[in-house]
Amino acid sequence: MTARLLFIALDGADSNLIDRWSLDGTLPNLGRLRAKGAARHLAAPHAATDDSLWANVQYGVDLGEHGRFHYMQRLAGGKMGMAFKDELDRAHFWDELSAAGKRVAIIDIPKVAPPRAVNGIHLADWLVHGKYLPGPQSYPPELAAEVVATFGAALHSHCDYVVHANEAGPEAVRDDFMRSAAMKEAAGLHYLEREAWDLFAIAFKETHCVGHYFWDMIDPDHPDYDEALRSKLGDPVRAVYQRVDQAVGKLVDAAGEGAQVIVLATTKMQPNGSIHHLHKQLSRALNRAAGEGAIAQLIRRRRRRRGRIEILPYGENGTAIRINRTGPDRERLLHLMESTFGSLKDADTGAMLTDSMHHPSADYPGARAAQLPDLLVRYRAGKSPASVTAPGIGRIAGHAPTYRAGNHACGPFVIGDGGAVQHIGALQDIGSAVTRELAR
Repeated sequence: MTARLLFIALDGADSNLIDRWSLDGTLPNLGRLRAKGAARHLAAPHAATDDSLWANVQYGVDLGEHGRFHYMQRLAGGKMGMAFKDELDRAHFWDELSAAGKRVAIIDIPKVAPPRAVNGIHLADWLVHGKYLPGPQSYPPELAAEVVATFGAALHSHCDYVVHANEAGPEAVRDDFMRSAAMKEAAGLHYLEREAWDLFAIAFKETHCVGHYFWDMIDPDHPDYDEALRSKLGDPVRAVYQRVDQAVGKLVDAAGEGAQVIVLATTKMQPNGSIHHLHKQLSRALNRAAGEGAIAQLIRRRRRRRGRIEILPYGENGTAIRINRTGPDRERLLHLMESTFGSLKDADTGAMLTDSMHHPSADYPGARAAQLPDLLVRYRAGKSPASVTAPGIGRIAGHAPTYRAGNHACGPFVIGDGGAVQHIGALQDIGSAVTRELAR
């Protein structure tokens, strides 16, 4: 039937491509929406993962308040676990709309806790890039099974950190992304047309996955840029974006003439760069440089205690550090880590590896800031050396696997038609802007 406000998330879509292609005719439906409304780049936390960006959107607060920087982190009880388990007391912006009597439909908005009762429907983890749950879950509970039976089970995302030797060929991967977009379009239209919604929110994962897998075919600066394969495959990134743009056009038409529309692209993409394969050795070397001897490290690991320097889970194009010390020693160790990573080089070529360093726990104050890394190191695009070296840690050698081609850089982008987009300057503004418009 209709929707008063249609929110479409192009998860992981490169905001530079969305910006350019919505202007030059490559993505005509986004172009028409932009011509009628507005478009802008948004503020977002430096070097944030898509997990933390989606927490900003869902909860309407910044990084220091929600505390999620990765899907796996140390929970309040001290053990490592899924981050959402410490967020079960938090209401998503659509929960608040539901409580106010609005009819809401939420379909595959990424990185959410198990769906709770709403005045409408909520489907989670059907066709998404990174699953939090063991399988699709929903409210009402029977919705997930209905979706799978009607539109099909999820196709493989092809988004693992490392590209495996038994991975499907590039043609099959591209075709999976195209089929997945068609499945999401069909489900979206089915439920959008079922009734009149106040908020209808839906996300497409395919723009995310195609960037990870095929960025070496779209970015001429990628060290593995392959123009010949790109031509053979018909430019898979462009093809998938255009297929999703078709879905956007159909959803906008189905939402009705009076619907407000917000389309969000969450990040930029760039050539991947990583030393993730060296993290275990790096952790030992950093703690040794911090003054912890080999015997002390062995005892600590056997007792499952944290080192002075703790490498936290993070995406493969960065290293997240927590300093498990207080007082002057904490400052000393933080300076030591900054100096070490600032000097980090490819041991074979001498190329510098660190692109930027940030201090999330200090830069993003809030109730959960202490959960954030003390130092976040991001690596230069396209750099994944087998061995690294820096003063104080010496040479750390290993085998560099074949990482996925593309990875995230900071830079969300929004296109909107209606009053809501005028109030969106950062990701955490989306919920309040939607709520403000639906209260009219």
